[in-house]
Amino acid sequence: MLSPRLTTWQQNTEDLGRIAASRLIEKIEHPLTTPSEHIVVKGRLLEGETVADLNTAADRPEKDAT
Repeated sequence: MLSPRLTTWQQNTEDLGRIAASRLIEKIEHPLTTPSEHIVVKGRLLEGETVADLNTAADRPEKDAT
């Protein structure tokens, strides 16, 4: 187990793979007529211990880097 727990982004990898494969096949079969697209696959943030509340982080003094 990692410490601290990392913050990650979770997506449905099955949907992501299906969409990518479909778009790749379309590009191979119709390279000159397939337009580029911006595709959004929903996901969710899984907060670990590597995120900070920006509202309170500004109130904390910075640690000395030395």
